[in-house]
Amino acid sequence: MKPKLLFVPCVLALLPLTVSAGVVELVIDVPAADLAQDAQGFTHARIPGYEPSGRPGAPELPARAIMVALPPNEALLTVETRVLSEGILPGSHVIFPAQRKYPTSHRGLRPFTQPDLDLYLGERPHPTARVEPASVQFSRGVPILPVLLRPLEYRPRSGELRQIFRVELRVTTAPGKNLPPTYRGRERDLAWLSDLVENPKTLSAYPVRPPAKDGETRYLIVTGAGLESCPGPDNLQALAAARTAEGLPARLVTMDEVRAAFSEGDDAEKLRAFIAREYHERGSDFVLLAGDADLAVVGGETESPIVPARGLWGDIDYGGPELNLVSDLYYAALDGDFDKNRNRVFGEEDDEPDLLPDIAVGRAPADSCAEIAHFVKKTLEYAPRRDDGLKSAWFAGEILAPGAFGCEMLDMLIDGSAAEGIPTRGFADSAFFEIHRLCEPMTGHDEWTQDEILAVLNGGVHLLNHVGHSMTNDNMRLNCDVLDQRLENEFAFFDYSGGCYPGSFDNRLDPVYSENRVSPQDSFAEHLLLGAHGAFGVVMFTRFGVGDLLQRTFWDAVFGHGLHRLGEIHNRSRIEAAAFAADRYVRWQLYSLTLFGDPALAIHTSQSDTPLIGLPAGPVQLVARAGDAKSYPQRIHVRNDGGGELAFTASADQPWLEVTPASGTAPAELTLQADIQGMAPGYFAGSLSIRCPAAQNSPQTVPVQLFVLEVADRAVPFVAAPPVLDGTIGDDEYPEAAFMDVGLVAPGYSVGKMVHDGRYLYLGLRLLDDPTPETSDALILLFDNDNDDRWPAAPGSEGVFGFYGEGTTTFQTAYNAGNGFTTGPVEYNPPGVQAAFGMQAGSRIVEARIDMQQSYLKRAPGDSFGFMLEYFDYQGGAYPMVGFWPSSVGEIDDAAFLANMALGLEPDVLMARPSSLVFQQQAGLGPTAVQLLHLSATTAAALAFSVSSDQPWLHLEPAQGTLPAVLDVQADATGLDPGNYVATLWITAAGAKNSPLAVPIAFEVVEPPPAFSLSPERLDFSMREGTAAPDPQALAVRNAGGGALDWTVLAAGNWLSAAPASGSGDGVVSVSVSAQPAGSYSGLLLFTAPGAPGRTVPVTLRVDPVDESGGGCQTSSSGGLTLAVFLLVALRRRNPVRG
Repeated sequence: MKPKLLFVPCVLALLPLTVSAGVVELVIDVPAADLAQDAQGFTHARIPGYEPSGRPGAPELPARAIMVALPPNEALLTVETRVLSEGILPGSHVIFPAQRKYPTSHRGLRPFTQPDLDLYLGERPHPTARVEPASVQFSRGVPILPVLLRPLEYRPRSGELRQIFRVELRVTTAPGKNLPPTYRGRERDLAWLSDLVENPKTLSAYPVRPPAKDGETRYLIVTGAGLESCPGPDNLQALAAARTAEGLPARLVTMDEVRAAFSEGDDAEKLRAFIAREYHERGSDFVLLAGDADLAVVGGETESPIVPARGLWGDIDYGGPELNLVSDLYYAALDGDFDKNRNRVFGEEDDEPDLLPDIAVGRAPADSCAEIAHFVKKTLEYAPRRDDGLKSAWFAGEILAPGAFGCEMLDMLIDGSAAEGIPTRGFADSAFFEIHRLCEPMTGHDEWTQDEILAVLNGGVHLLNHVGHSMTNDNMRLNCDVLDQRLENEFAFFDYSGGCYPGSFDNRLDPVYSENRVSPQDSFAEHLLLGAHGAFGVVMFTRFGVGDLLQRTFWDAVFGHGLHRLGEIHNRSRIEAAAFAADRYVRWQLYSLTLFGDPALAIHTSQSDTPLIGLPAGPVQLVARAGDAKSYPQRIHVRNDGGGELAFTASADQPWLEVTPASGTAPAELTLQADIQGMAPGYFAGSLSIRCPAAQNSPQTVPVQLFVLEVADRAVPFVAAPPVLDGTIGDDEYPEAAFMDVGLVAPGYSVGKMVHDGRYLYLGLRLLDDPTPETSDALILLFDNDNDDRWPAAPGSEGVFGFYGEGTTTFQTAYNAGNGFTTGPVEYNPPGVQAAFGMQAGSRIVEARIDMQQSYLKRAPGDSFGFMLEYFDYQGGAYPMVGFWPSSVGEIDDAAFLANMALGLEPDVLMARPSSLVFQQQAGLGPTAVQLLHLSATTAAALAFSVSSDQPWLHLEPAQGTLPAVLDVQADATGLDPGNYVATLWITAAGAKNSPLAVPIAFEVVEPPPAFSLSPERLDFSMREGTAAPDPQALAVRNAGGGALDWTVLAAGNWLSAAPASGSGDGVVSVSVSAQPAGSYSGLLLFTAPGAPGRTVPVTLRVDPVDESGGGCQTSSSGGLTLAVFLLVALRRRNPVRG
């Protein structure tokens, strides 16, 4: 059998060296960057655990925020770094420019964001700071310093890319700063923080304080007087009683009480101050804001605000800055100042608000007792559910834009993902949930219908994730009226949607689509949450939906960190992203994504309310090569799928199975590895057991399969009489061939044989497992050409050959750019390969021949290569695999498991490696660089040799000697016109049966490349404001090199133009400027041509103001630079850019 390996990417390793008074030291190990080049020539740089970052147009480079807890009563003094290991990555690169992001509901084109020329043509490295501390944030009153680490440094002029592999971070603090008022010293706070910071030992220095003598109020409900007095049974008092009964003492207060307690500021400021007091003095952890906050009263369902909302500032360059981005994060993040500059615009970047939530906030935006009753009833009915309907998880994705599909995002929630460098776990980690998809395009029609999504909502869904288009009153192709009229689900569900505006609980409409900014109808989230049917909890955007990062980290908080309460899950998802709040799109998500529902309500991930061990279904597969000390490691996650705390121990039933750590508290990650020293190749079975006395399903066992694989080694013999490629195998063909047992039924039932004749590689298969011929039968061969046990990082000559019964052959390059085994596009009928299919005595016969000089597999006698084959027998539309070799192949992501195939040598023959030489030189530049020709012979005795050639331009050194030897070979272009030349190099040695041996030589003498000569090298225009634009100026273009100069010119500057925009050879470009307001303008003409270094010509325009008073000053501005992406790629040639 072929085991399937799960390879887990490396993550950031942080080694705390020292924790002492006022000093925190960390050593940070950074995984090597994965570099991949796209079709446009841009390099994409990725590091596992790091998020690609950069403002639009700037080089996109990976970054990671390191959260460092500062010691108590200390103020930040210095942050020092020392690079311990750094290197230059191979190649010359043009780094991909970060792209502008668009809201989910943007249906139009999403044009490519062009590179910022100031950065890409500049001399300065990017980024300017590779280790950059941000402003200190606070969580639960503990000061936390986010340090942004950007391990890569890009130097645009040279294309050089440097990486930090290890760096030491030293944070020094000074005494004298008291703990903030939000520090309350609860043990649960320090436990929460220990999972967030990189130096949890520092938290042990913080004082632990007892709760208030008169008890705590863990759960706070804030509402209006009218909703506080709603009749039972499903009222807010019932909800408070339920929370108190489960150990969260609850308190119900009205906004009137809040106003009486605090007199300064508006209602939102008073409420934030009240929550902060309750958090600190009464130990509040959860706040339910039970009341609507409509932006204006416009009739319909709108009323005056009951529990106020705070509008924050945001700007994603889509319709202008937003000054009223309603956000309950204002009430959750209690440290810092959301209006530091006192301009009454809250949450601006220069306000430097603290974005780490301290308390879990949810909102039930009700404005009637009926809505309160619906909400409370659904909430209280959910908690005791234990039915099988809890297993139902649905994922509904729409087509977002041409080529953009919502289900591609949703798959990351299901399977987990390392997208954008942020590893997150998903639903597939749990064996409890049953996964269902509703994905566009649908079979037979592009879009799913209202009836189809209503069947999901009414059909017993438990957890629903949606990515698609939305508006204030519309989501999932449903509007609020449809919700009210057609929802009839018995069990309430949870819904997380990434659409735009459906959570706009202030009823604000998207101004892009409507001039009427306030809807008389409440938002989609309100109708879904507060209606008689629908949801018990919702997370939705209050404004534009942008990105999926927080939706991924939300479910990672469940499956990766074992959280269950909605508010804690929501907070954890925001903390994961808060360090990247300098990215305005991330900040927007932090502000806009709102939890609608009870923040203390726990999501069910099982049918148990006591601890329940959660493990992957298994089996866990470990694979090792015979002779290695240990297997490849595998990681599994232990979860608590029930309630309470799950403290566990882990043990193995086999001495070879190692598990670390051997105990812990869920959630936790365990590493499994096998010690295979002294073990023979074979299959071994074991198991891992997890025990927890408090868990009703303890112990839980995961089967472990160990495959100790002996990598196949075969000698491929040389044959003087090669096989005939005819679809039959004669008795005298393939003598002493390398034998392969390729069948999957019984040993020897289907076999393969391989030989070579020095140039051609022959493979013959006799397949009794395929008794009938079909034109779609397929033979697939994988080659690791240089046998280095790994796939290359970029596409090259290694890859996959395909041979098909109807006569087609194919090739796909194989590589691993850090995302696993990847194949390139299909090339049909590649050079140097042939196959013949036939039948013989009831068996399918397949013969393949590969030219080892002309095909992608360039090998010579004495070389080796890695090899694997698969054979598929077409059967009525299906392709079952009936042939496979070697059976030891573990996973083609790792070429180390391919068979080692060694090409045998012919006796008593001369050998030259390489078997031919190709030279190229520019006319007039003299000799080429030396190429080495390795000469040897497969004879027992040393042979004397001599060399000669039939062309005077071929230089050889030495002319004679004793084998083995190395020959220096040069081709000299002196006196030769451009063109193609051939020669033969003869090697003569008495005693070798193939003497003299001919080595063909090809020599291409090429014209000098084209080169720009531009005159003048800069252009300056001037004019007076209000007058006509100055006359155009002429710029001469001349080819100062050879070949054809097919040029293109682009003008960077919206006031600058050039005509014609393209030409061939010598020409004249007319450069014009348009009239502008007074000021100084700088622009650029960029000339490019295939094969020629790009050239730039700076252009200036000075516009003098009208001199009405005899004096004055001159203002300055600059035109925007706009270049097509392919022009930047032309700069990869790294020629100096003048001008």
